[in-house]
Amino acid sequence: MKKYSLTVACFLLIILPIWGQTKPSKPKRLALSNEVKIAYTTTGKGDTTLVFIHGLGGYQQVWHKTTRELKTRFRCIALDLPGHGLSSTGDYPFTIEFLANTVLEFIDSMQLKKVVLVGHSMGGQVVLNAAAKHSPAVKKAVVLAPSGLKEYSADQKSRMLFWAKPEWTRSRSEFFIRAAFDTLFSDNKLPADAKFMLDYRLNMKNRPEYFDYFAAMNYKLHKAILDEPVVGLLKNIDIPVLILWGEQDYLIRPEQAKIAGKLIPENIIQTFWPCGHLLQWECAPEVNEAIAQFISPNMQVYSTPVALIQADQRACIAPCTIRCINKSLNADHYIWLVNDKVVSREKDLVFTLQKAEGYRITLIAKKGNQSDQMEITVRGLGE
Repeated sequence: MKKYSLTVACFLLIILPIWGQTKPSKPKRLALSNEVKIAYTTTGKGDTTLVFIHGLGGYQQVWHKTTRELKTRFRCIALDLPGHGLSSTGDYPFTIEFLANTVLEFIDSMQLKKVVLVGHSMGGQVVLNAAAKHSPAVKKAVVLAPSGLKEYSADQKSRMLFWAKPEWTRSRSEFFIRAAFDTLFSDNKLPADAKFMLDYRLNMKNRPEYFDYFAAMNYKLHKAILDEPVVGLLKNIDIPVLILWGEQDYLIRPEQAKIAGKLIPENIIQTFWPCGHLLQWECAPEVNEAIAQFISPNMQVYSTPVALIQADQRACIAPCTIRCINKSLNADHYIWLVNDKVVSREKDLVFTLQKAEGYRITLIAKKGNQSDQMEITVRGLGE
């Protein structure tokens, strides 16, 4: 059974290419050293710049739902890593170290001064590696379901890399690819607004020259993920780190967040339900709000408050049930969190206090483009 789980993990990693239907709007290219040219898009404005790093085989479009929202608060730059999207292709080493150094060189070349690095999956591993290098420009980091938090034996890595060989990537059937894309989401079903990701991957065979390049790069990056875990670097990170995970992530298990939480000196961990591996797409509103509040905890997000909440009681002998009544006026959507974990999207919340301890209950109410949140504390008491 152990062998099977390792095989499945690699099976899923192989199909992570995420691409857009069309080219990014107004892309720019920045020439770095070693003949690397980085394609990027920039939007929004503000004193803080968010630099977004995609995962293996990915491309800046995976951040569309994030930058679309956060550009109203921060400057957002989403880039294509070397060999990906519109960035240059070349005989690059494709190690995590190489990618982290490329990101930091990009930041220096852009003369950015107050940066928050944001990375997903392999991009999260790159961000953690870069954060451990103590760049003065990087003030905070956000990682979404990062890889690199487990160390594998030589035998385990050999078995996993077998399925990442270029010949296997080139021979994947359409059924295999469709099934694998489904596993990126909580209900094992690719949502309609993400279908462009699958379409591009299926059409990649129509670009044989790049497809061969991708297959070779894919293997090198899989090897880098396994050979360069960041576990030993985490204790060296001296900036705050926000760790986000989907509770129904079938690719990289959310339990790994605890590993990072134990080793990174200053961190916040948040998980989201229901949400899979591509959480910035599937749970965009919650993820965007978590990132915004992490960067600017005291920011007034919206000017018009719409969240109002009251509880039928604030304390009871645990285990006991408390009903939280939503008094929001004309709100369209509701998100209930208990200790930062999404537990319901219904109008009211019925919640059981299991232990004799305090619980922080938060309601996020949304109306059109407006959103507000209100928080109360309830307590389970002992006998």
